[in-house]
Amino acid sequence: MSLYHKTAAYGFLCLLAFLGGTMISHQIHFFMVFEGALFLDWVILIGIMGMAAGVGHLYLHTKPLTVTALQMAVLCLSTIAFELSFLTYGKSQVASFVPYLILFATGFVLGLSLNTIEISYKWYFIISILLIAGILYQYYQSDRFLNSYLVITGLLLLLLRNYLAIKRKHSLLLIMSVPVVVVAVIYNNTAVPDARQSRYYDKVVYSRTGSFQQIDVTEWKGNYWFYYNNVNQFSSIDEWLYAEPMVHPVMELSDSDRDVLVIGGENGIIAREILKHDVHMLDIVPLDFELIAEGAGNRFFTRINKNALMDSRVEIHHTNAFRFLHSRKDRYDVILIDVPDPLDLELNEYYTKEFYQLCYDALRTDGIMITQAGSPYFATKAFMAIEKTIIAANFATLPLHNQILTLGEWGWVIGSKKMNRAMLRNTAKKLKFNHLDTRWINNEAMQLLISFGKPYQPIDSVAVNSLKNPVIHSYYKSGTWKF
Repeated sequence: MSLYHKTAAYGFLCLLAFLGGTMISHQIHFFMVFEGALFLDWVILIGIMGMAAGVGHLYLHTKPLTVTALQMAVLCLSTIAFELSFLTYGKSQVASFVPYLILFATGFVLGLSLNTIEISYKWYFIISILLIAGILYQYYQSDRFLNSYLVITGLLLLLLRNYLAIKRKHSLLLIMSVPVVVVAVIYNNTAVPDARQSRYYDKVVYSRTGSFQQIDVTEWKGNYWFYYNNVNQFSSIDEWLYAEPMVHPVMELSDSDRDVLVIGGENGIIAREILKHDVHMLDIVPLDFELIAEGAGNRFFTRINKNALMDSRVEIHHTNAFRFLHSRKDRYDVILIDVPDPLDLELNEYYTKEFYQLCYDALRTDGIMITQAGSPYFATKAFMAIEKTIIAANFATLPLHNQILTLGEWGWVIGSKKMNRAMLRNTAKKLKFNHLDTRWINNEAMQLLISFGKPYQPIDSVAVNSLKNPVIHSYYKSGTWKF
C-alpha cells in the first residue's frame, strides 16, 4: 500500500469515526424532540454503534468493492439521517426504530473500514476519541451543515483512494464515487440548518431569513405551519377559519361591484377569498415587501393561496400605507386591514385613530372596512380599544370572533360609514353565503361570529389609541398571552 493510499485510508477512517459521533447526537436530538431523551438513550445508542462496529470488524474477508459501496451508502445516509428520522414521524408507529437502524449501519461500516488497512491498538483509542469528539461537537454546535461537509470530504478521500486503487483493477470504484460526490454537494446546498429545526417539533421544510423577519415552514402529516419570527401565523389545517370570517361578511355587506384595498395580507390568503366575489379591482399595500414576494412565488404559499397574488385584478403597491391612503380619497368600497398584532410602537400606528380616519376618507359613501384585532379574550383591553378607536374615527362598529384551532380565539372589528350599529348587526345576521365556495362560514356560523355573551369589561374602561397616546401597545402586552 502506497503512502498516499494509506494516508487517504487513515483519513477516511478518522472522518468516519467523527461523523459517527455527530450522527449519535443527531439521533439523540430526534429523541429529545419527539420522545424525551434520557441518559439511558445515550448509552443504548453508543452501545448499538459499538456492537455494530464489532460485527463489521468480524467480516475480515469482505471484498473491497463491497466495502466501498457500503461506505458510500452510509456516507450518503448520514447526510439525510435526520430527515429519515422525521420521515416516519407521524406516519408510522415504528418511527423510533429508524435512529437505531441508522446508527447500526454506521457502526457496521466503521467496523468494516478497520479491515481495509493495517492498524495497531492505538488506532482503536484514536477512533474512540474521535467518536466522542463528534458527539460533543454536534451536541454543543447543533450544525447539521457539518455532516454534509464531512460527507463531501469523506467521499473525496474515497475518490483519492479509489484512484490509487485503479492499478489494482478496481476502476469501477472510481466510477461509483463521482456521482455520489455530486449528489452530496447538491444536497448540501439545499439542506435546512439544524439551528432552525431545533426550535420546532415538526420538520422544517423551508426556512428563509429576510430583512425584517425569519420565515419558517414546518410540515406534519401533510399539513403546514407558517412561522414569522418563531411565532405561528397560520396553518394549512385551519387557515380558512381566519380568512373566511375576515373577508366574506364585509364583502357581502358591500355592493356587487367592488373596488377593494388590502393593507398587509402578504401571504395571499385574504386575496384568495376576496377574489371569490365580484371584484373589479384589488389593491394590496404590503407592510413587508419581501414577505409578499414569498406569497406570490413560494410554492408553500402559492399552494394555499391558489396564486391569488398573480391574478390580473390584483395590483401590489410597494409604498407606505399612510401615504397611499392619503392619496386615495373616496376610492374603495371595502378596505381590509390584515397587519400583525401591535407588538411594538411601529405596528401600533396601524391601530390608531389617525390611521382609521385615513381609511374612512379612502372609502366611498357606503364603504365598509374590517381589521384583525387580536384575541378578544387573551388581550381583551387591546381588542376593546381597537373597537373604541374605530368608533372615534366615525365608523359604526360590529365586533366578530372565532375559535381558530392552531391560534386560539381570534377577533376582528367591522366599521361601516353608512349603516348604524343596529342596522349593521341586523344585516350581518341575515347573511347566508350560499353562493360562495366556502369551507366553513354560513348563516349559522355568522350567528356565532357576532355573539360574545356578557361583556368582560365596559368599553369606557379603555382609551382611544392615537399617535400621541399609543395605548394599544401596552394593552396588548398586558394581556394574558401564553407563548
